[in-house]
Order: sequence, then structure tokens, then C-alpha cells
Amino acid sequence: MTTTDTTAPTSDPRFAGRFLFLDLETTALNPETGGILQAAVAVTDWKFDVIHREEWWVLNDPNSITFDNGALALHNRTGFLEQYLAAIGRGEGKDVRAMAHELAAVVRYHSAGVEAARGRGLVLAGANVESFDRKWLAKHAPGVVPMLHYRTLNTSSLRLVRASALACEVSDLTQTQSGQHFAPRDVELAIEEAKACREIFAKAAGK
Repeated sequence: MTTTDTTAPTSDPRFAGRFLFLDLETTALNPETGGILQAAVAVTDWKFDVIHREEWWVLNDPNSITFDNGALALHNRTGFLEQYLAAIGRGEGKDVRAMAHELAAVVRYHSAGVEAARGRGLVLAGANVESFDRKWLAKHAPGVVPMLHYRTLNTSSLRLVRASALACEVSDLTQTQSGQHFAPRDVELAIEEAKACREIFAKAAGK
């Protein structure tokens, strides 16, 4: 599943950058001992309209990674592990270095129109990306991190803002995943959350 921008990236005068929505499915919580099973990204403009999508099934050496019980139970319950093994069996997997190289190419291309000042770049976005995904990138795709903006957009926190604006409980806004837990779907859910929150801000501003 790949959608490519066919035009050269350009900066919007209201925001000198784009968002890189990212989700990783992993074998553990610790990037030092765990491995990445699936990665998905979507580059969006400042309105959160998708410009480019990529996803990868990632090969792992079972002798060099750990699979903690919580992750194993989750991936079994949601059917993710079954689909992962099927994809690997079809030869769809790439090793983590190849995935990191291709991800870096995506970020580099879409950073071309971003202001070159230090600290400006694609803003990493998604659910809990600062506390989880950025750490995994630093370990398994270190070349990507320096190209990213120092800020992040945590859509889990945006949900708190949206609940406050709508005077409801966060649980009322929890998005239904039909028991699924796959990186591309989680990226789409994060984009939907960002769009919903942006709509509230736009209405408040009278736009």
C-alpha cells in the first residue's frame, strides 16, 4: 500500500513543514531487546490530508530479540501474529536495515520543501510517539531521527483536548478498532483524531 506525492514538496506559509504519522508493532516495550514486526507511516500536509503512505513487514532474527508475554498475548488475540507470519511466508518481509533505509528516503524527500533552519523538519505524529516510537527509531532507524522536527504531535493527548472541548469523557471518544492492532490502521486512527481536533479549533476560530 503506497501512495506517492508526484509533485515536489513545498512549504505552506502558515506552517513550514509536514507531519509524519508513524506506528510500530513490536515484540516488546524495550527497543534495546525487542524487534519491530510492522511499521507504517503517512506523510500529511498541515490539514492532515495524506500525501504519501508506506508500510513494511519487518524480518527479525529470533535469536537476537525478545518477545515479552504482553506483546505476544496482544498479537495473538488480535490476529496480528497470524497475519505477520503469513506475510513473512509470502516473502513480503524486509530486514530492519532495509526498512530504515526506505523510511529515511521518505522523510528526506518530504523534507525537501521544509525550511532548512535547524530543528525544522517533518513533525513526528501519532499515539504516544514521543514516549514509544521515537525511542524505537533512535535504536533501529537512527538516521531518521535527526531529520525530524524536535516537536511531536501526540494524538493521545489531543484526545484529552477534544474530550474537554466536547465536555465528555475520554472513553466516549475512544476509537473502535474492531479488535485490530495493526500499524496502518493505527496510523489512520491517529490522523482521524488530529483532523477531529483541528475541526474543533477551526470552529472556535470562526473558520
